[in-house]
Amino acid sequence: MNITLKLKIDYMIGLAVGYTNMRSNKGYTLIEILVAASLFVMIVAAPTSFVIQAVRAQQKILASQEIIDNMSYVMEYISRDIRMAKRPPDTTCLSSKDNIYEFTAAYGRYGIRYVDYTSKCTWIIIDPFTEPAPLGTYNRLKIYKGANTPNLDFSTGWLWLSPEDYDTSLTIKDSGWTKADNLQPKVTLLIRIQGNRAYSNRPEAMADLRIQTTVSARLLDKN
Repeated sequence: MNITLKLKIDYMIGLAVGYTNMRSNKGYTLIEILVAASLFVMIVAAPTSFVIQAVRAQQKILASQEIIDNMSYVMEYISRDIRMAKRPPDTTCLSSKDNIYEFTAAYGRYGIRYVDYTSKCTWIIIDPFTEPAPLGTYNRLKIYKGANTPNLDFSTGWLWLSPEDYDTSLTIKDSGWTKADNLQPKVTLLIRIQGNRAYSNRPEAMADLRIQTTVSARLLDKN
């Protein structure tokens, strides 16, 4: 082998070895780094998002359970009181002695009124409750017992029944409220409680619950 050919072979081998060393020392390309970073984010984000959603769901369930516990007592109290209602001896509380219950909408406050078993005129209404700005106004359930005509400023003598910071609505369905209809008096109550979104954006403040019950008067229709 002549010297010229040998030099050419050595030169080509040197180029090949140098190119290989250059590739091995080059490191990762930008595309490879971006792909690896994307895979890492997806692997980490998936379980993290699941944990966050699970925590929020648990907070909402706990808040809902707290409302249910509070409102169960309220509903039991109202139901027992309505069941024990009696017809009035005169028309100072209700408009007719033949009625056992009546709707009321005094000053825009929707609700029900009746004479309870202790002969007290009882009003159960929905009343707007205003918090300082920026919290705003939301509705709460109130009850009054006492004089035939309650204080219509809806403050003195009234008690709150529904929890604070939760908007409450009341739907009432009547059946047999007058003596002339020959039906046993019944009251159907539907109370809806919603988290006050103006008060807080926390998941537990987004509760939305409905509680319904039907109560028959203990008093027979002909009595």
